[in-house]
Amino acid sequence: MSSTTSMGKSSSRMPRIAITEDAIQPWRARDILGPISAVEPPTPLRAGAMSVGSWEPFWIKDGMERSLYAALHRPVCNPEPLGVVLVPPLLLEQPRSRRFLTEVASGLATLGLPCLRFDVFGTGDSAGTGDQADFASVCADIELAAGALRGHAGVKRVAVIAWRGAALPTWPWVLGIGNPEV
Repeated sequence: MSSTTSMGKSSSRMPRIAITEDAIQPWRARDILGPISAVEPPTPLRAGAMSVGSWEPFWIKDGMERSLYAALHRPVCNPEPLGVVLVPPLLLEQPRSRRFLTEVASGLATLGLPCLRFDVFGTGDSAGTGDQADFASVCADIELAAGALRGHAGVKRVAVIAWRGAALPTWPWVLGIGNPEV
């Protein structure tokens, strides 16, 4: 079987297809959905329609120059004795993940877990400059955040969830540098 390509050359690879009018079966929405008037248009999505819950912003201070921005998401039901500290990703990933962290914190609070998210010293809304944020300071900030969660939410145990590069400085804290009640 041969056919003619757009260049006018004959090709045996491309078969000529003939479509007749009786072979076309038109798709009709009313055949599947009923009359078109019965189909409601979708409701437009508005930012006000989305909810990430509520939270209490506050500052964690260590008595020195360190001041960390934090947000506590309290559960709507009776809190569990376990709370969660969310350690944000480091560097350029932090501002791009703020909404995601807020939604995770709100979701955990909905499940009954008090949740604290914070900005590492030298990043976000916390005090300090970017060159002051290092491995040791992130470990210290996790300890400050865990203490703030215990104090503000009254939890006895703390779980830590860290994203991407923030998992590296979280390991020493989890392995015993931090409070053993992890």
